[in-house]
Amino acid sequence: MIGIITRMKGEFRSSDGERFTLKDGSSIFGGGTNTNSGVNVSESRAMQLTAVYACVRILSETVAHLPFPVYKRVNHGKEKATDHHLYNILQSRANPHMTAFNFRETAMNHLLLRGNFYAEIERDEANRPKALWPLRPDKMDVKRTRDDRGLEYYYVDPDGGNKIFPNHLILHIPGMGFDGLLGYSPLTLAREAIGMGVAAEKYGASFYKNGGRPSGVLESPQAIGDEGATRMQEDWERLHDGLENKHRVALLEQGTTYREIGVTPDEAQFLSTRKFQTEEIARFFRVPPHMLGDLERATFSNIEQQSIDFVTHSITPWIKRWEQNVHMQLFGQGTQKTHFPEFVLEGLLRGDTESRYNAYSKAIQDGWMSPNDAREKENKNHVDGLDIYRFPVNMVPADKAYERMEQQPTPPDNNSPFEQEGEDRSIKYHTQQLKPAQKRAIHYRSNIRDSNKKIIRSTLKRIFEREEKDVMAKVKDTFEERNVDETFASWLSDYYGEERETIEQEMAPVMESIGTQVYASVQDELGTASDMPTSVQDFIQDYIQGMAKRISGNSFSRLITQLENNPDDVVSAFQGEFNHWQENRIDSVADEETVRSSGAITTTAFVLLGVVTMRWVSQGSESCPYCQEMNGTVVGVNQKFVNSGDTVGEDFVTSNDVGHPPLHGGCICEIVAED
Repeated sequence: MIGIITRMKGEFRSSDGERFTLKDGSSIFGGGTNTNSGVNVSESRAMQLTAVYACVRILSETVAHLPFPVYKRVNHGKEKATDHHLYNILQSRANPHMTAFNFRETAMNHLLLRGNFYAEIERDEANRPKALWPLRPDKMDVKRTRDDRGLEYYYVDPDGGNKIFPNHLILHIPGMGFDGLLGYSPLTLAREAIGMGVAAEKYGASFYKNGGRPSGVLESPQAIGDEGATRMQEDWERLHDGLENKHRVALLEQGTTYREIGVTPDEAQFLSTRKFQTEEIARFFRVPPHMLGDLERATFSNIEQQSIDFVTHSITPWIKRWEQNVHMQLFGQGTQKTHFPEFVLEGLLRGDTESRYNAYSKAIQDGWMSPNDAREKENKNHVDGLDIYRFPVNMVPADKAYERMEQQPTPPDNNSPFEQEGEDRSIKYHTQQLKPAQKRAIHYRSNIRDSNKKIIRSTLKRIFEREEKDVMAKVKDTFEERNVDETFASWLSDYYGEERETIEQEMAPVMESIGTQVYASVQDELGTASDMPTSVQDFIQDYIQGMAKRISGNSFSRLITQLENNPDDVVSAFQGEFNHWQENRIDSVADEETVRSSGAITTTAFVLLGVVTMRWVSQGSESCPYCQEMNGTVVGVNQKFVNSGDTVGEDFVTSNDVGHPPLHGGCICEIVAED
């Protein structure tokens, strides 16, 4: 501990030569004070009142538990400066004996009861803060220097002696005050409300100590003298005071009678008084009554808003005091321009799960959050490929969007519609007969597919690599020494049964993102605006489950076929199959699932939003003959474009019903609302 120690405890000489004495517990700092209720309100007595204790604890623990990192200013934003010398002091450990939580909790106790918080700043050889040590506010006084440009802090050390601290060795956070130098003591300002609460509490305790009865008078028809009166009173109180003696029989001698006086608790509105004082104290500390257990005015619909109001109007002013004083007093002048501390409030403002997810969806859709940003806020790890920010194409200037959509495509080197990776296919559709909203929808949904395809490929690559590692280890262990094992097929079936759930979990983020964006494109196409309904969210989840089942089922079937066709060299056959997956299957699955998911979710949204008919739109001259044959086909939203077994063109026979694209592998057609 640093500081200048003087000889006489409590006696100081200021820098301008003035002598003065600092009195312990001076009234300006909130010492014990008498009130109109006759109660002396001291810090310890006030904290024994449950309402005061609850308010102080709620505010202290709330500020203490919030993250308080140091940030570095970067272009158009900020980033955590974990290497800054103050980062650990503010976030983890204030000094060798106190965590940052304990430090801020203690500080808030001082602020809420005394109006000021002081901490000694221990500095290293480079004059940088390396520890913060709390000081008792009732032992501190502050004076301006003679030139009125600095401050001196006069402290009576509880262990003896006096200390005078210069301004740069003290962190001082004042509460609300008059001169901007010292904060008012809330304990002093609220003394009447607290005193009334203490008085009501003492009255209740006395009432029950007296057996739950008001006071009374023992009346005797004859004089009994002072000694007899004293004896009679003592005997009565000994036999009948207290709850345990409440129903004892009274024996009165010499014609003495007992008569009650005073008022009943109901007449004095004892319970109402206690309730009102609790509300008064909560009002003073600006804590919502429901946080003190008073749910009279709390409802299911408003309690969340009350909690948000608590953050906005109660906590935010306190943390602003913290942020600005810490920034001004602990950061050097040069560092103040590049670094700053800031509390993280998102955890206190979190709504229910559905509200948060809807907010994330809108933020991702509008392009100012990535899926990984949302995952970080939900305390989930980042997923490769989900750092992409997607710009909503329907928000670009209309002339630029139409100009791009009407461009004539450059003929590809390969005219096959199945070999056009990396090209912008959105400009190649039959758009001449479409309305502007339909053109935007095609442009938007094709961009959604293209922007998410890379993420799906990355996820599939990771999935197939894991499967290759697991399955090949089992294959080598099973078949390198023997050619037949009847239990392997059963193991493979069980493996892919469990793998389906894993695929579902890994593919869910990107497919949910596609679903949100496709639904937004349908709303733009139809000119509507509303939150995604639960039915569409449920459909997306069902789609994800079906997709995981298709992928895992296809993997299992491919490997079983290799097992049956190559019983003499299973290891080589399986390795060749996995190599094929990495070289070709990843791309084909990514292509198919992006088109399929877009078409399925678009159709579902059409049904929900009241669309009656829809039109098939192919890729124009760049599409295959079968897709060109389908172009312009109009059906009802509950009908199929093609039924199983129908022939498209001259020779393409469909094996399944087709209610939306893709018509076949490699198809990238679209559908739009016709009415």
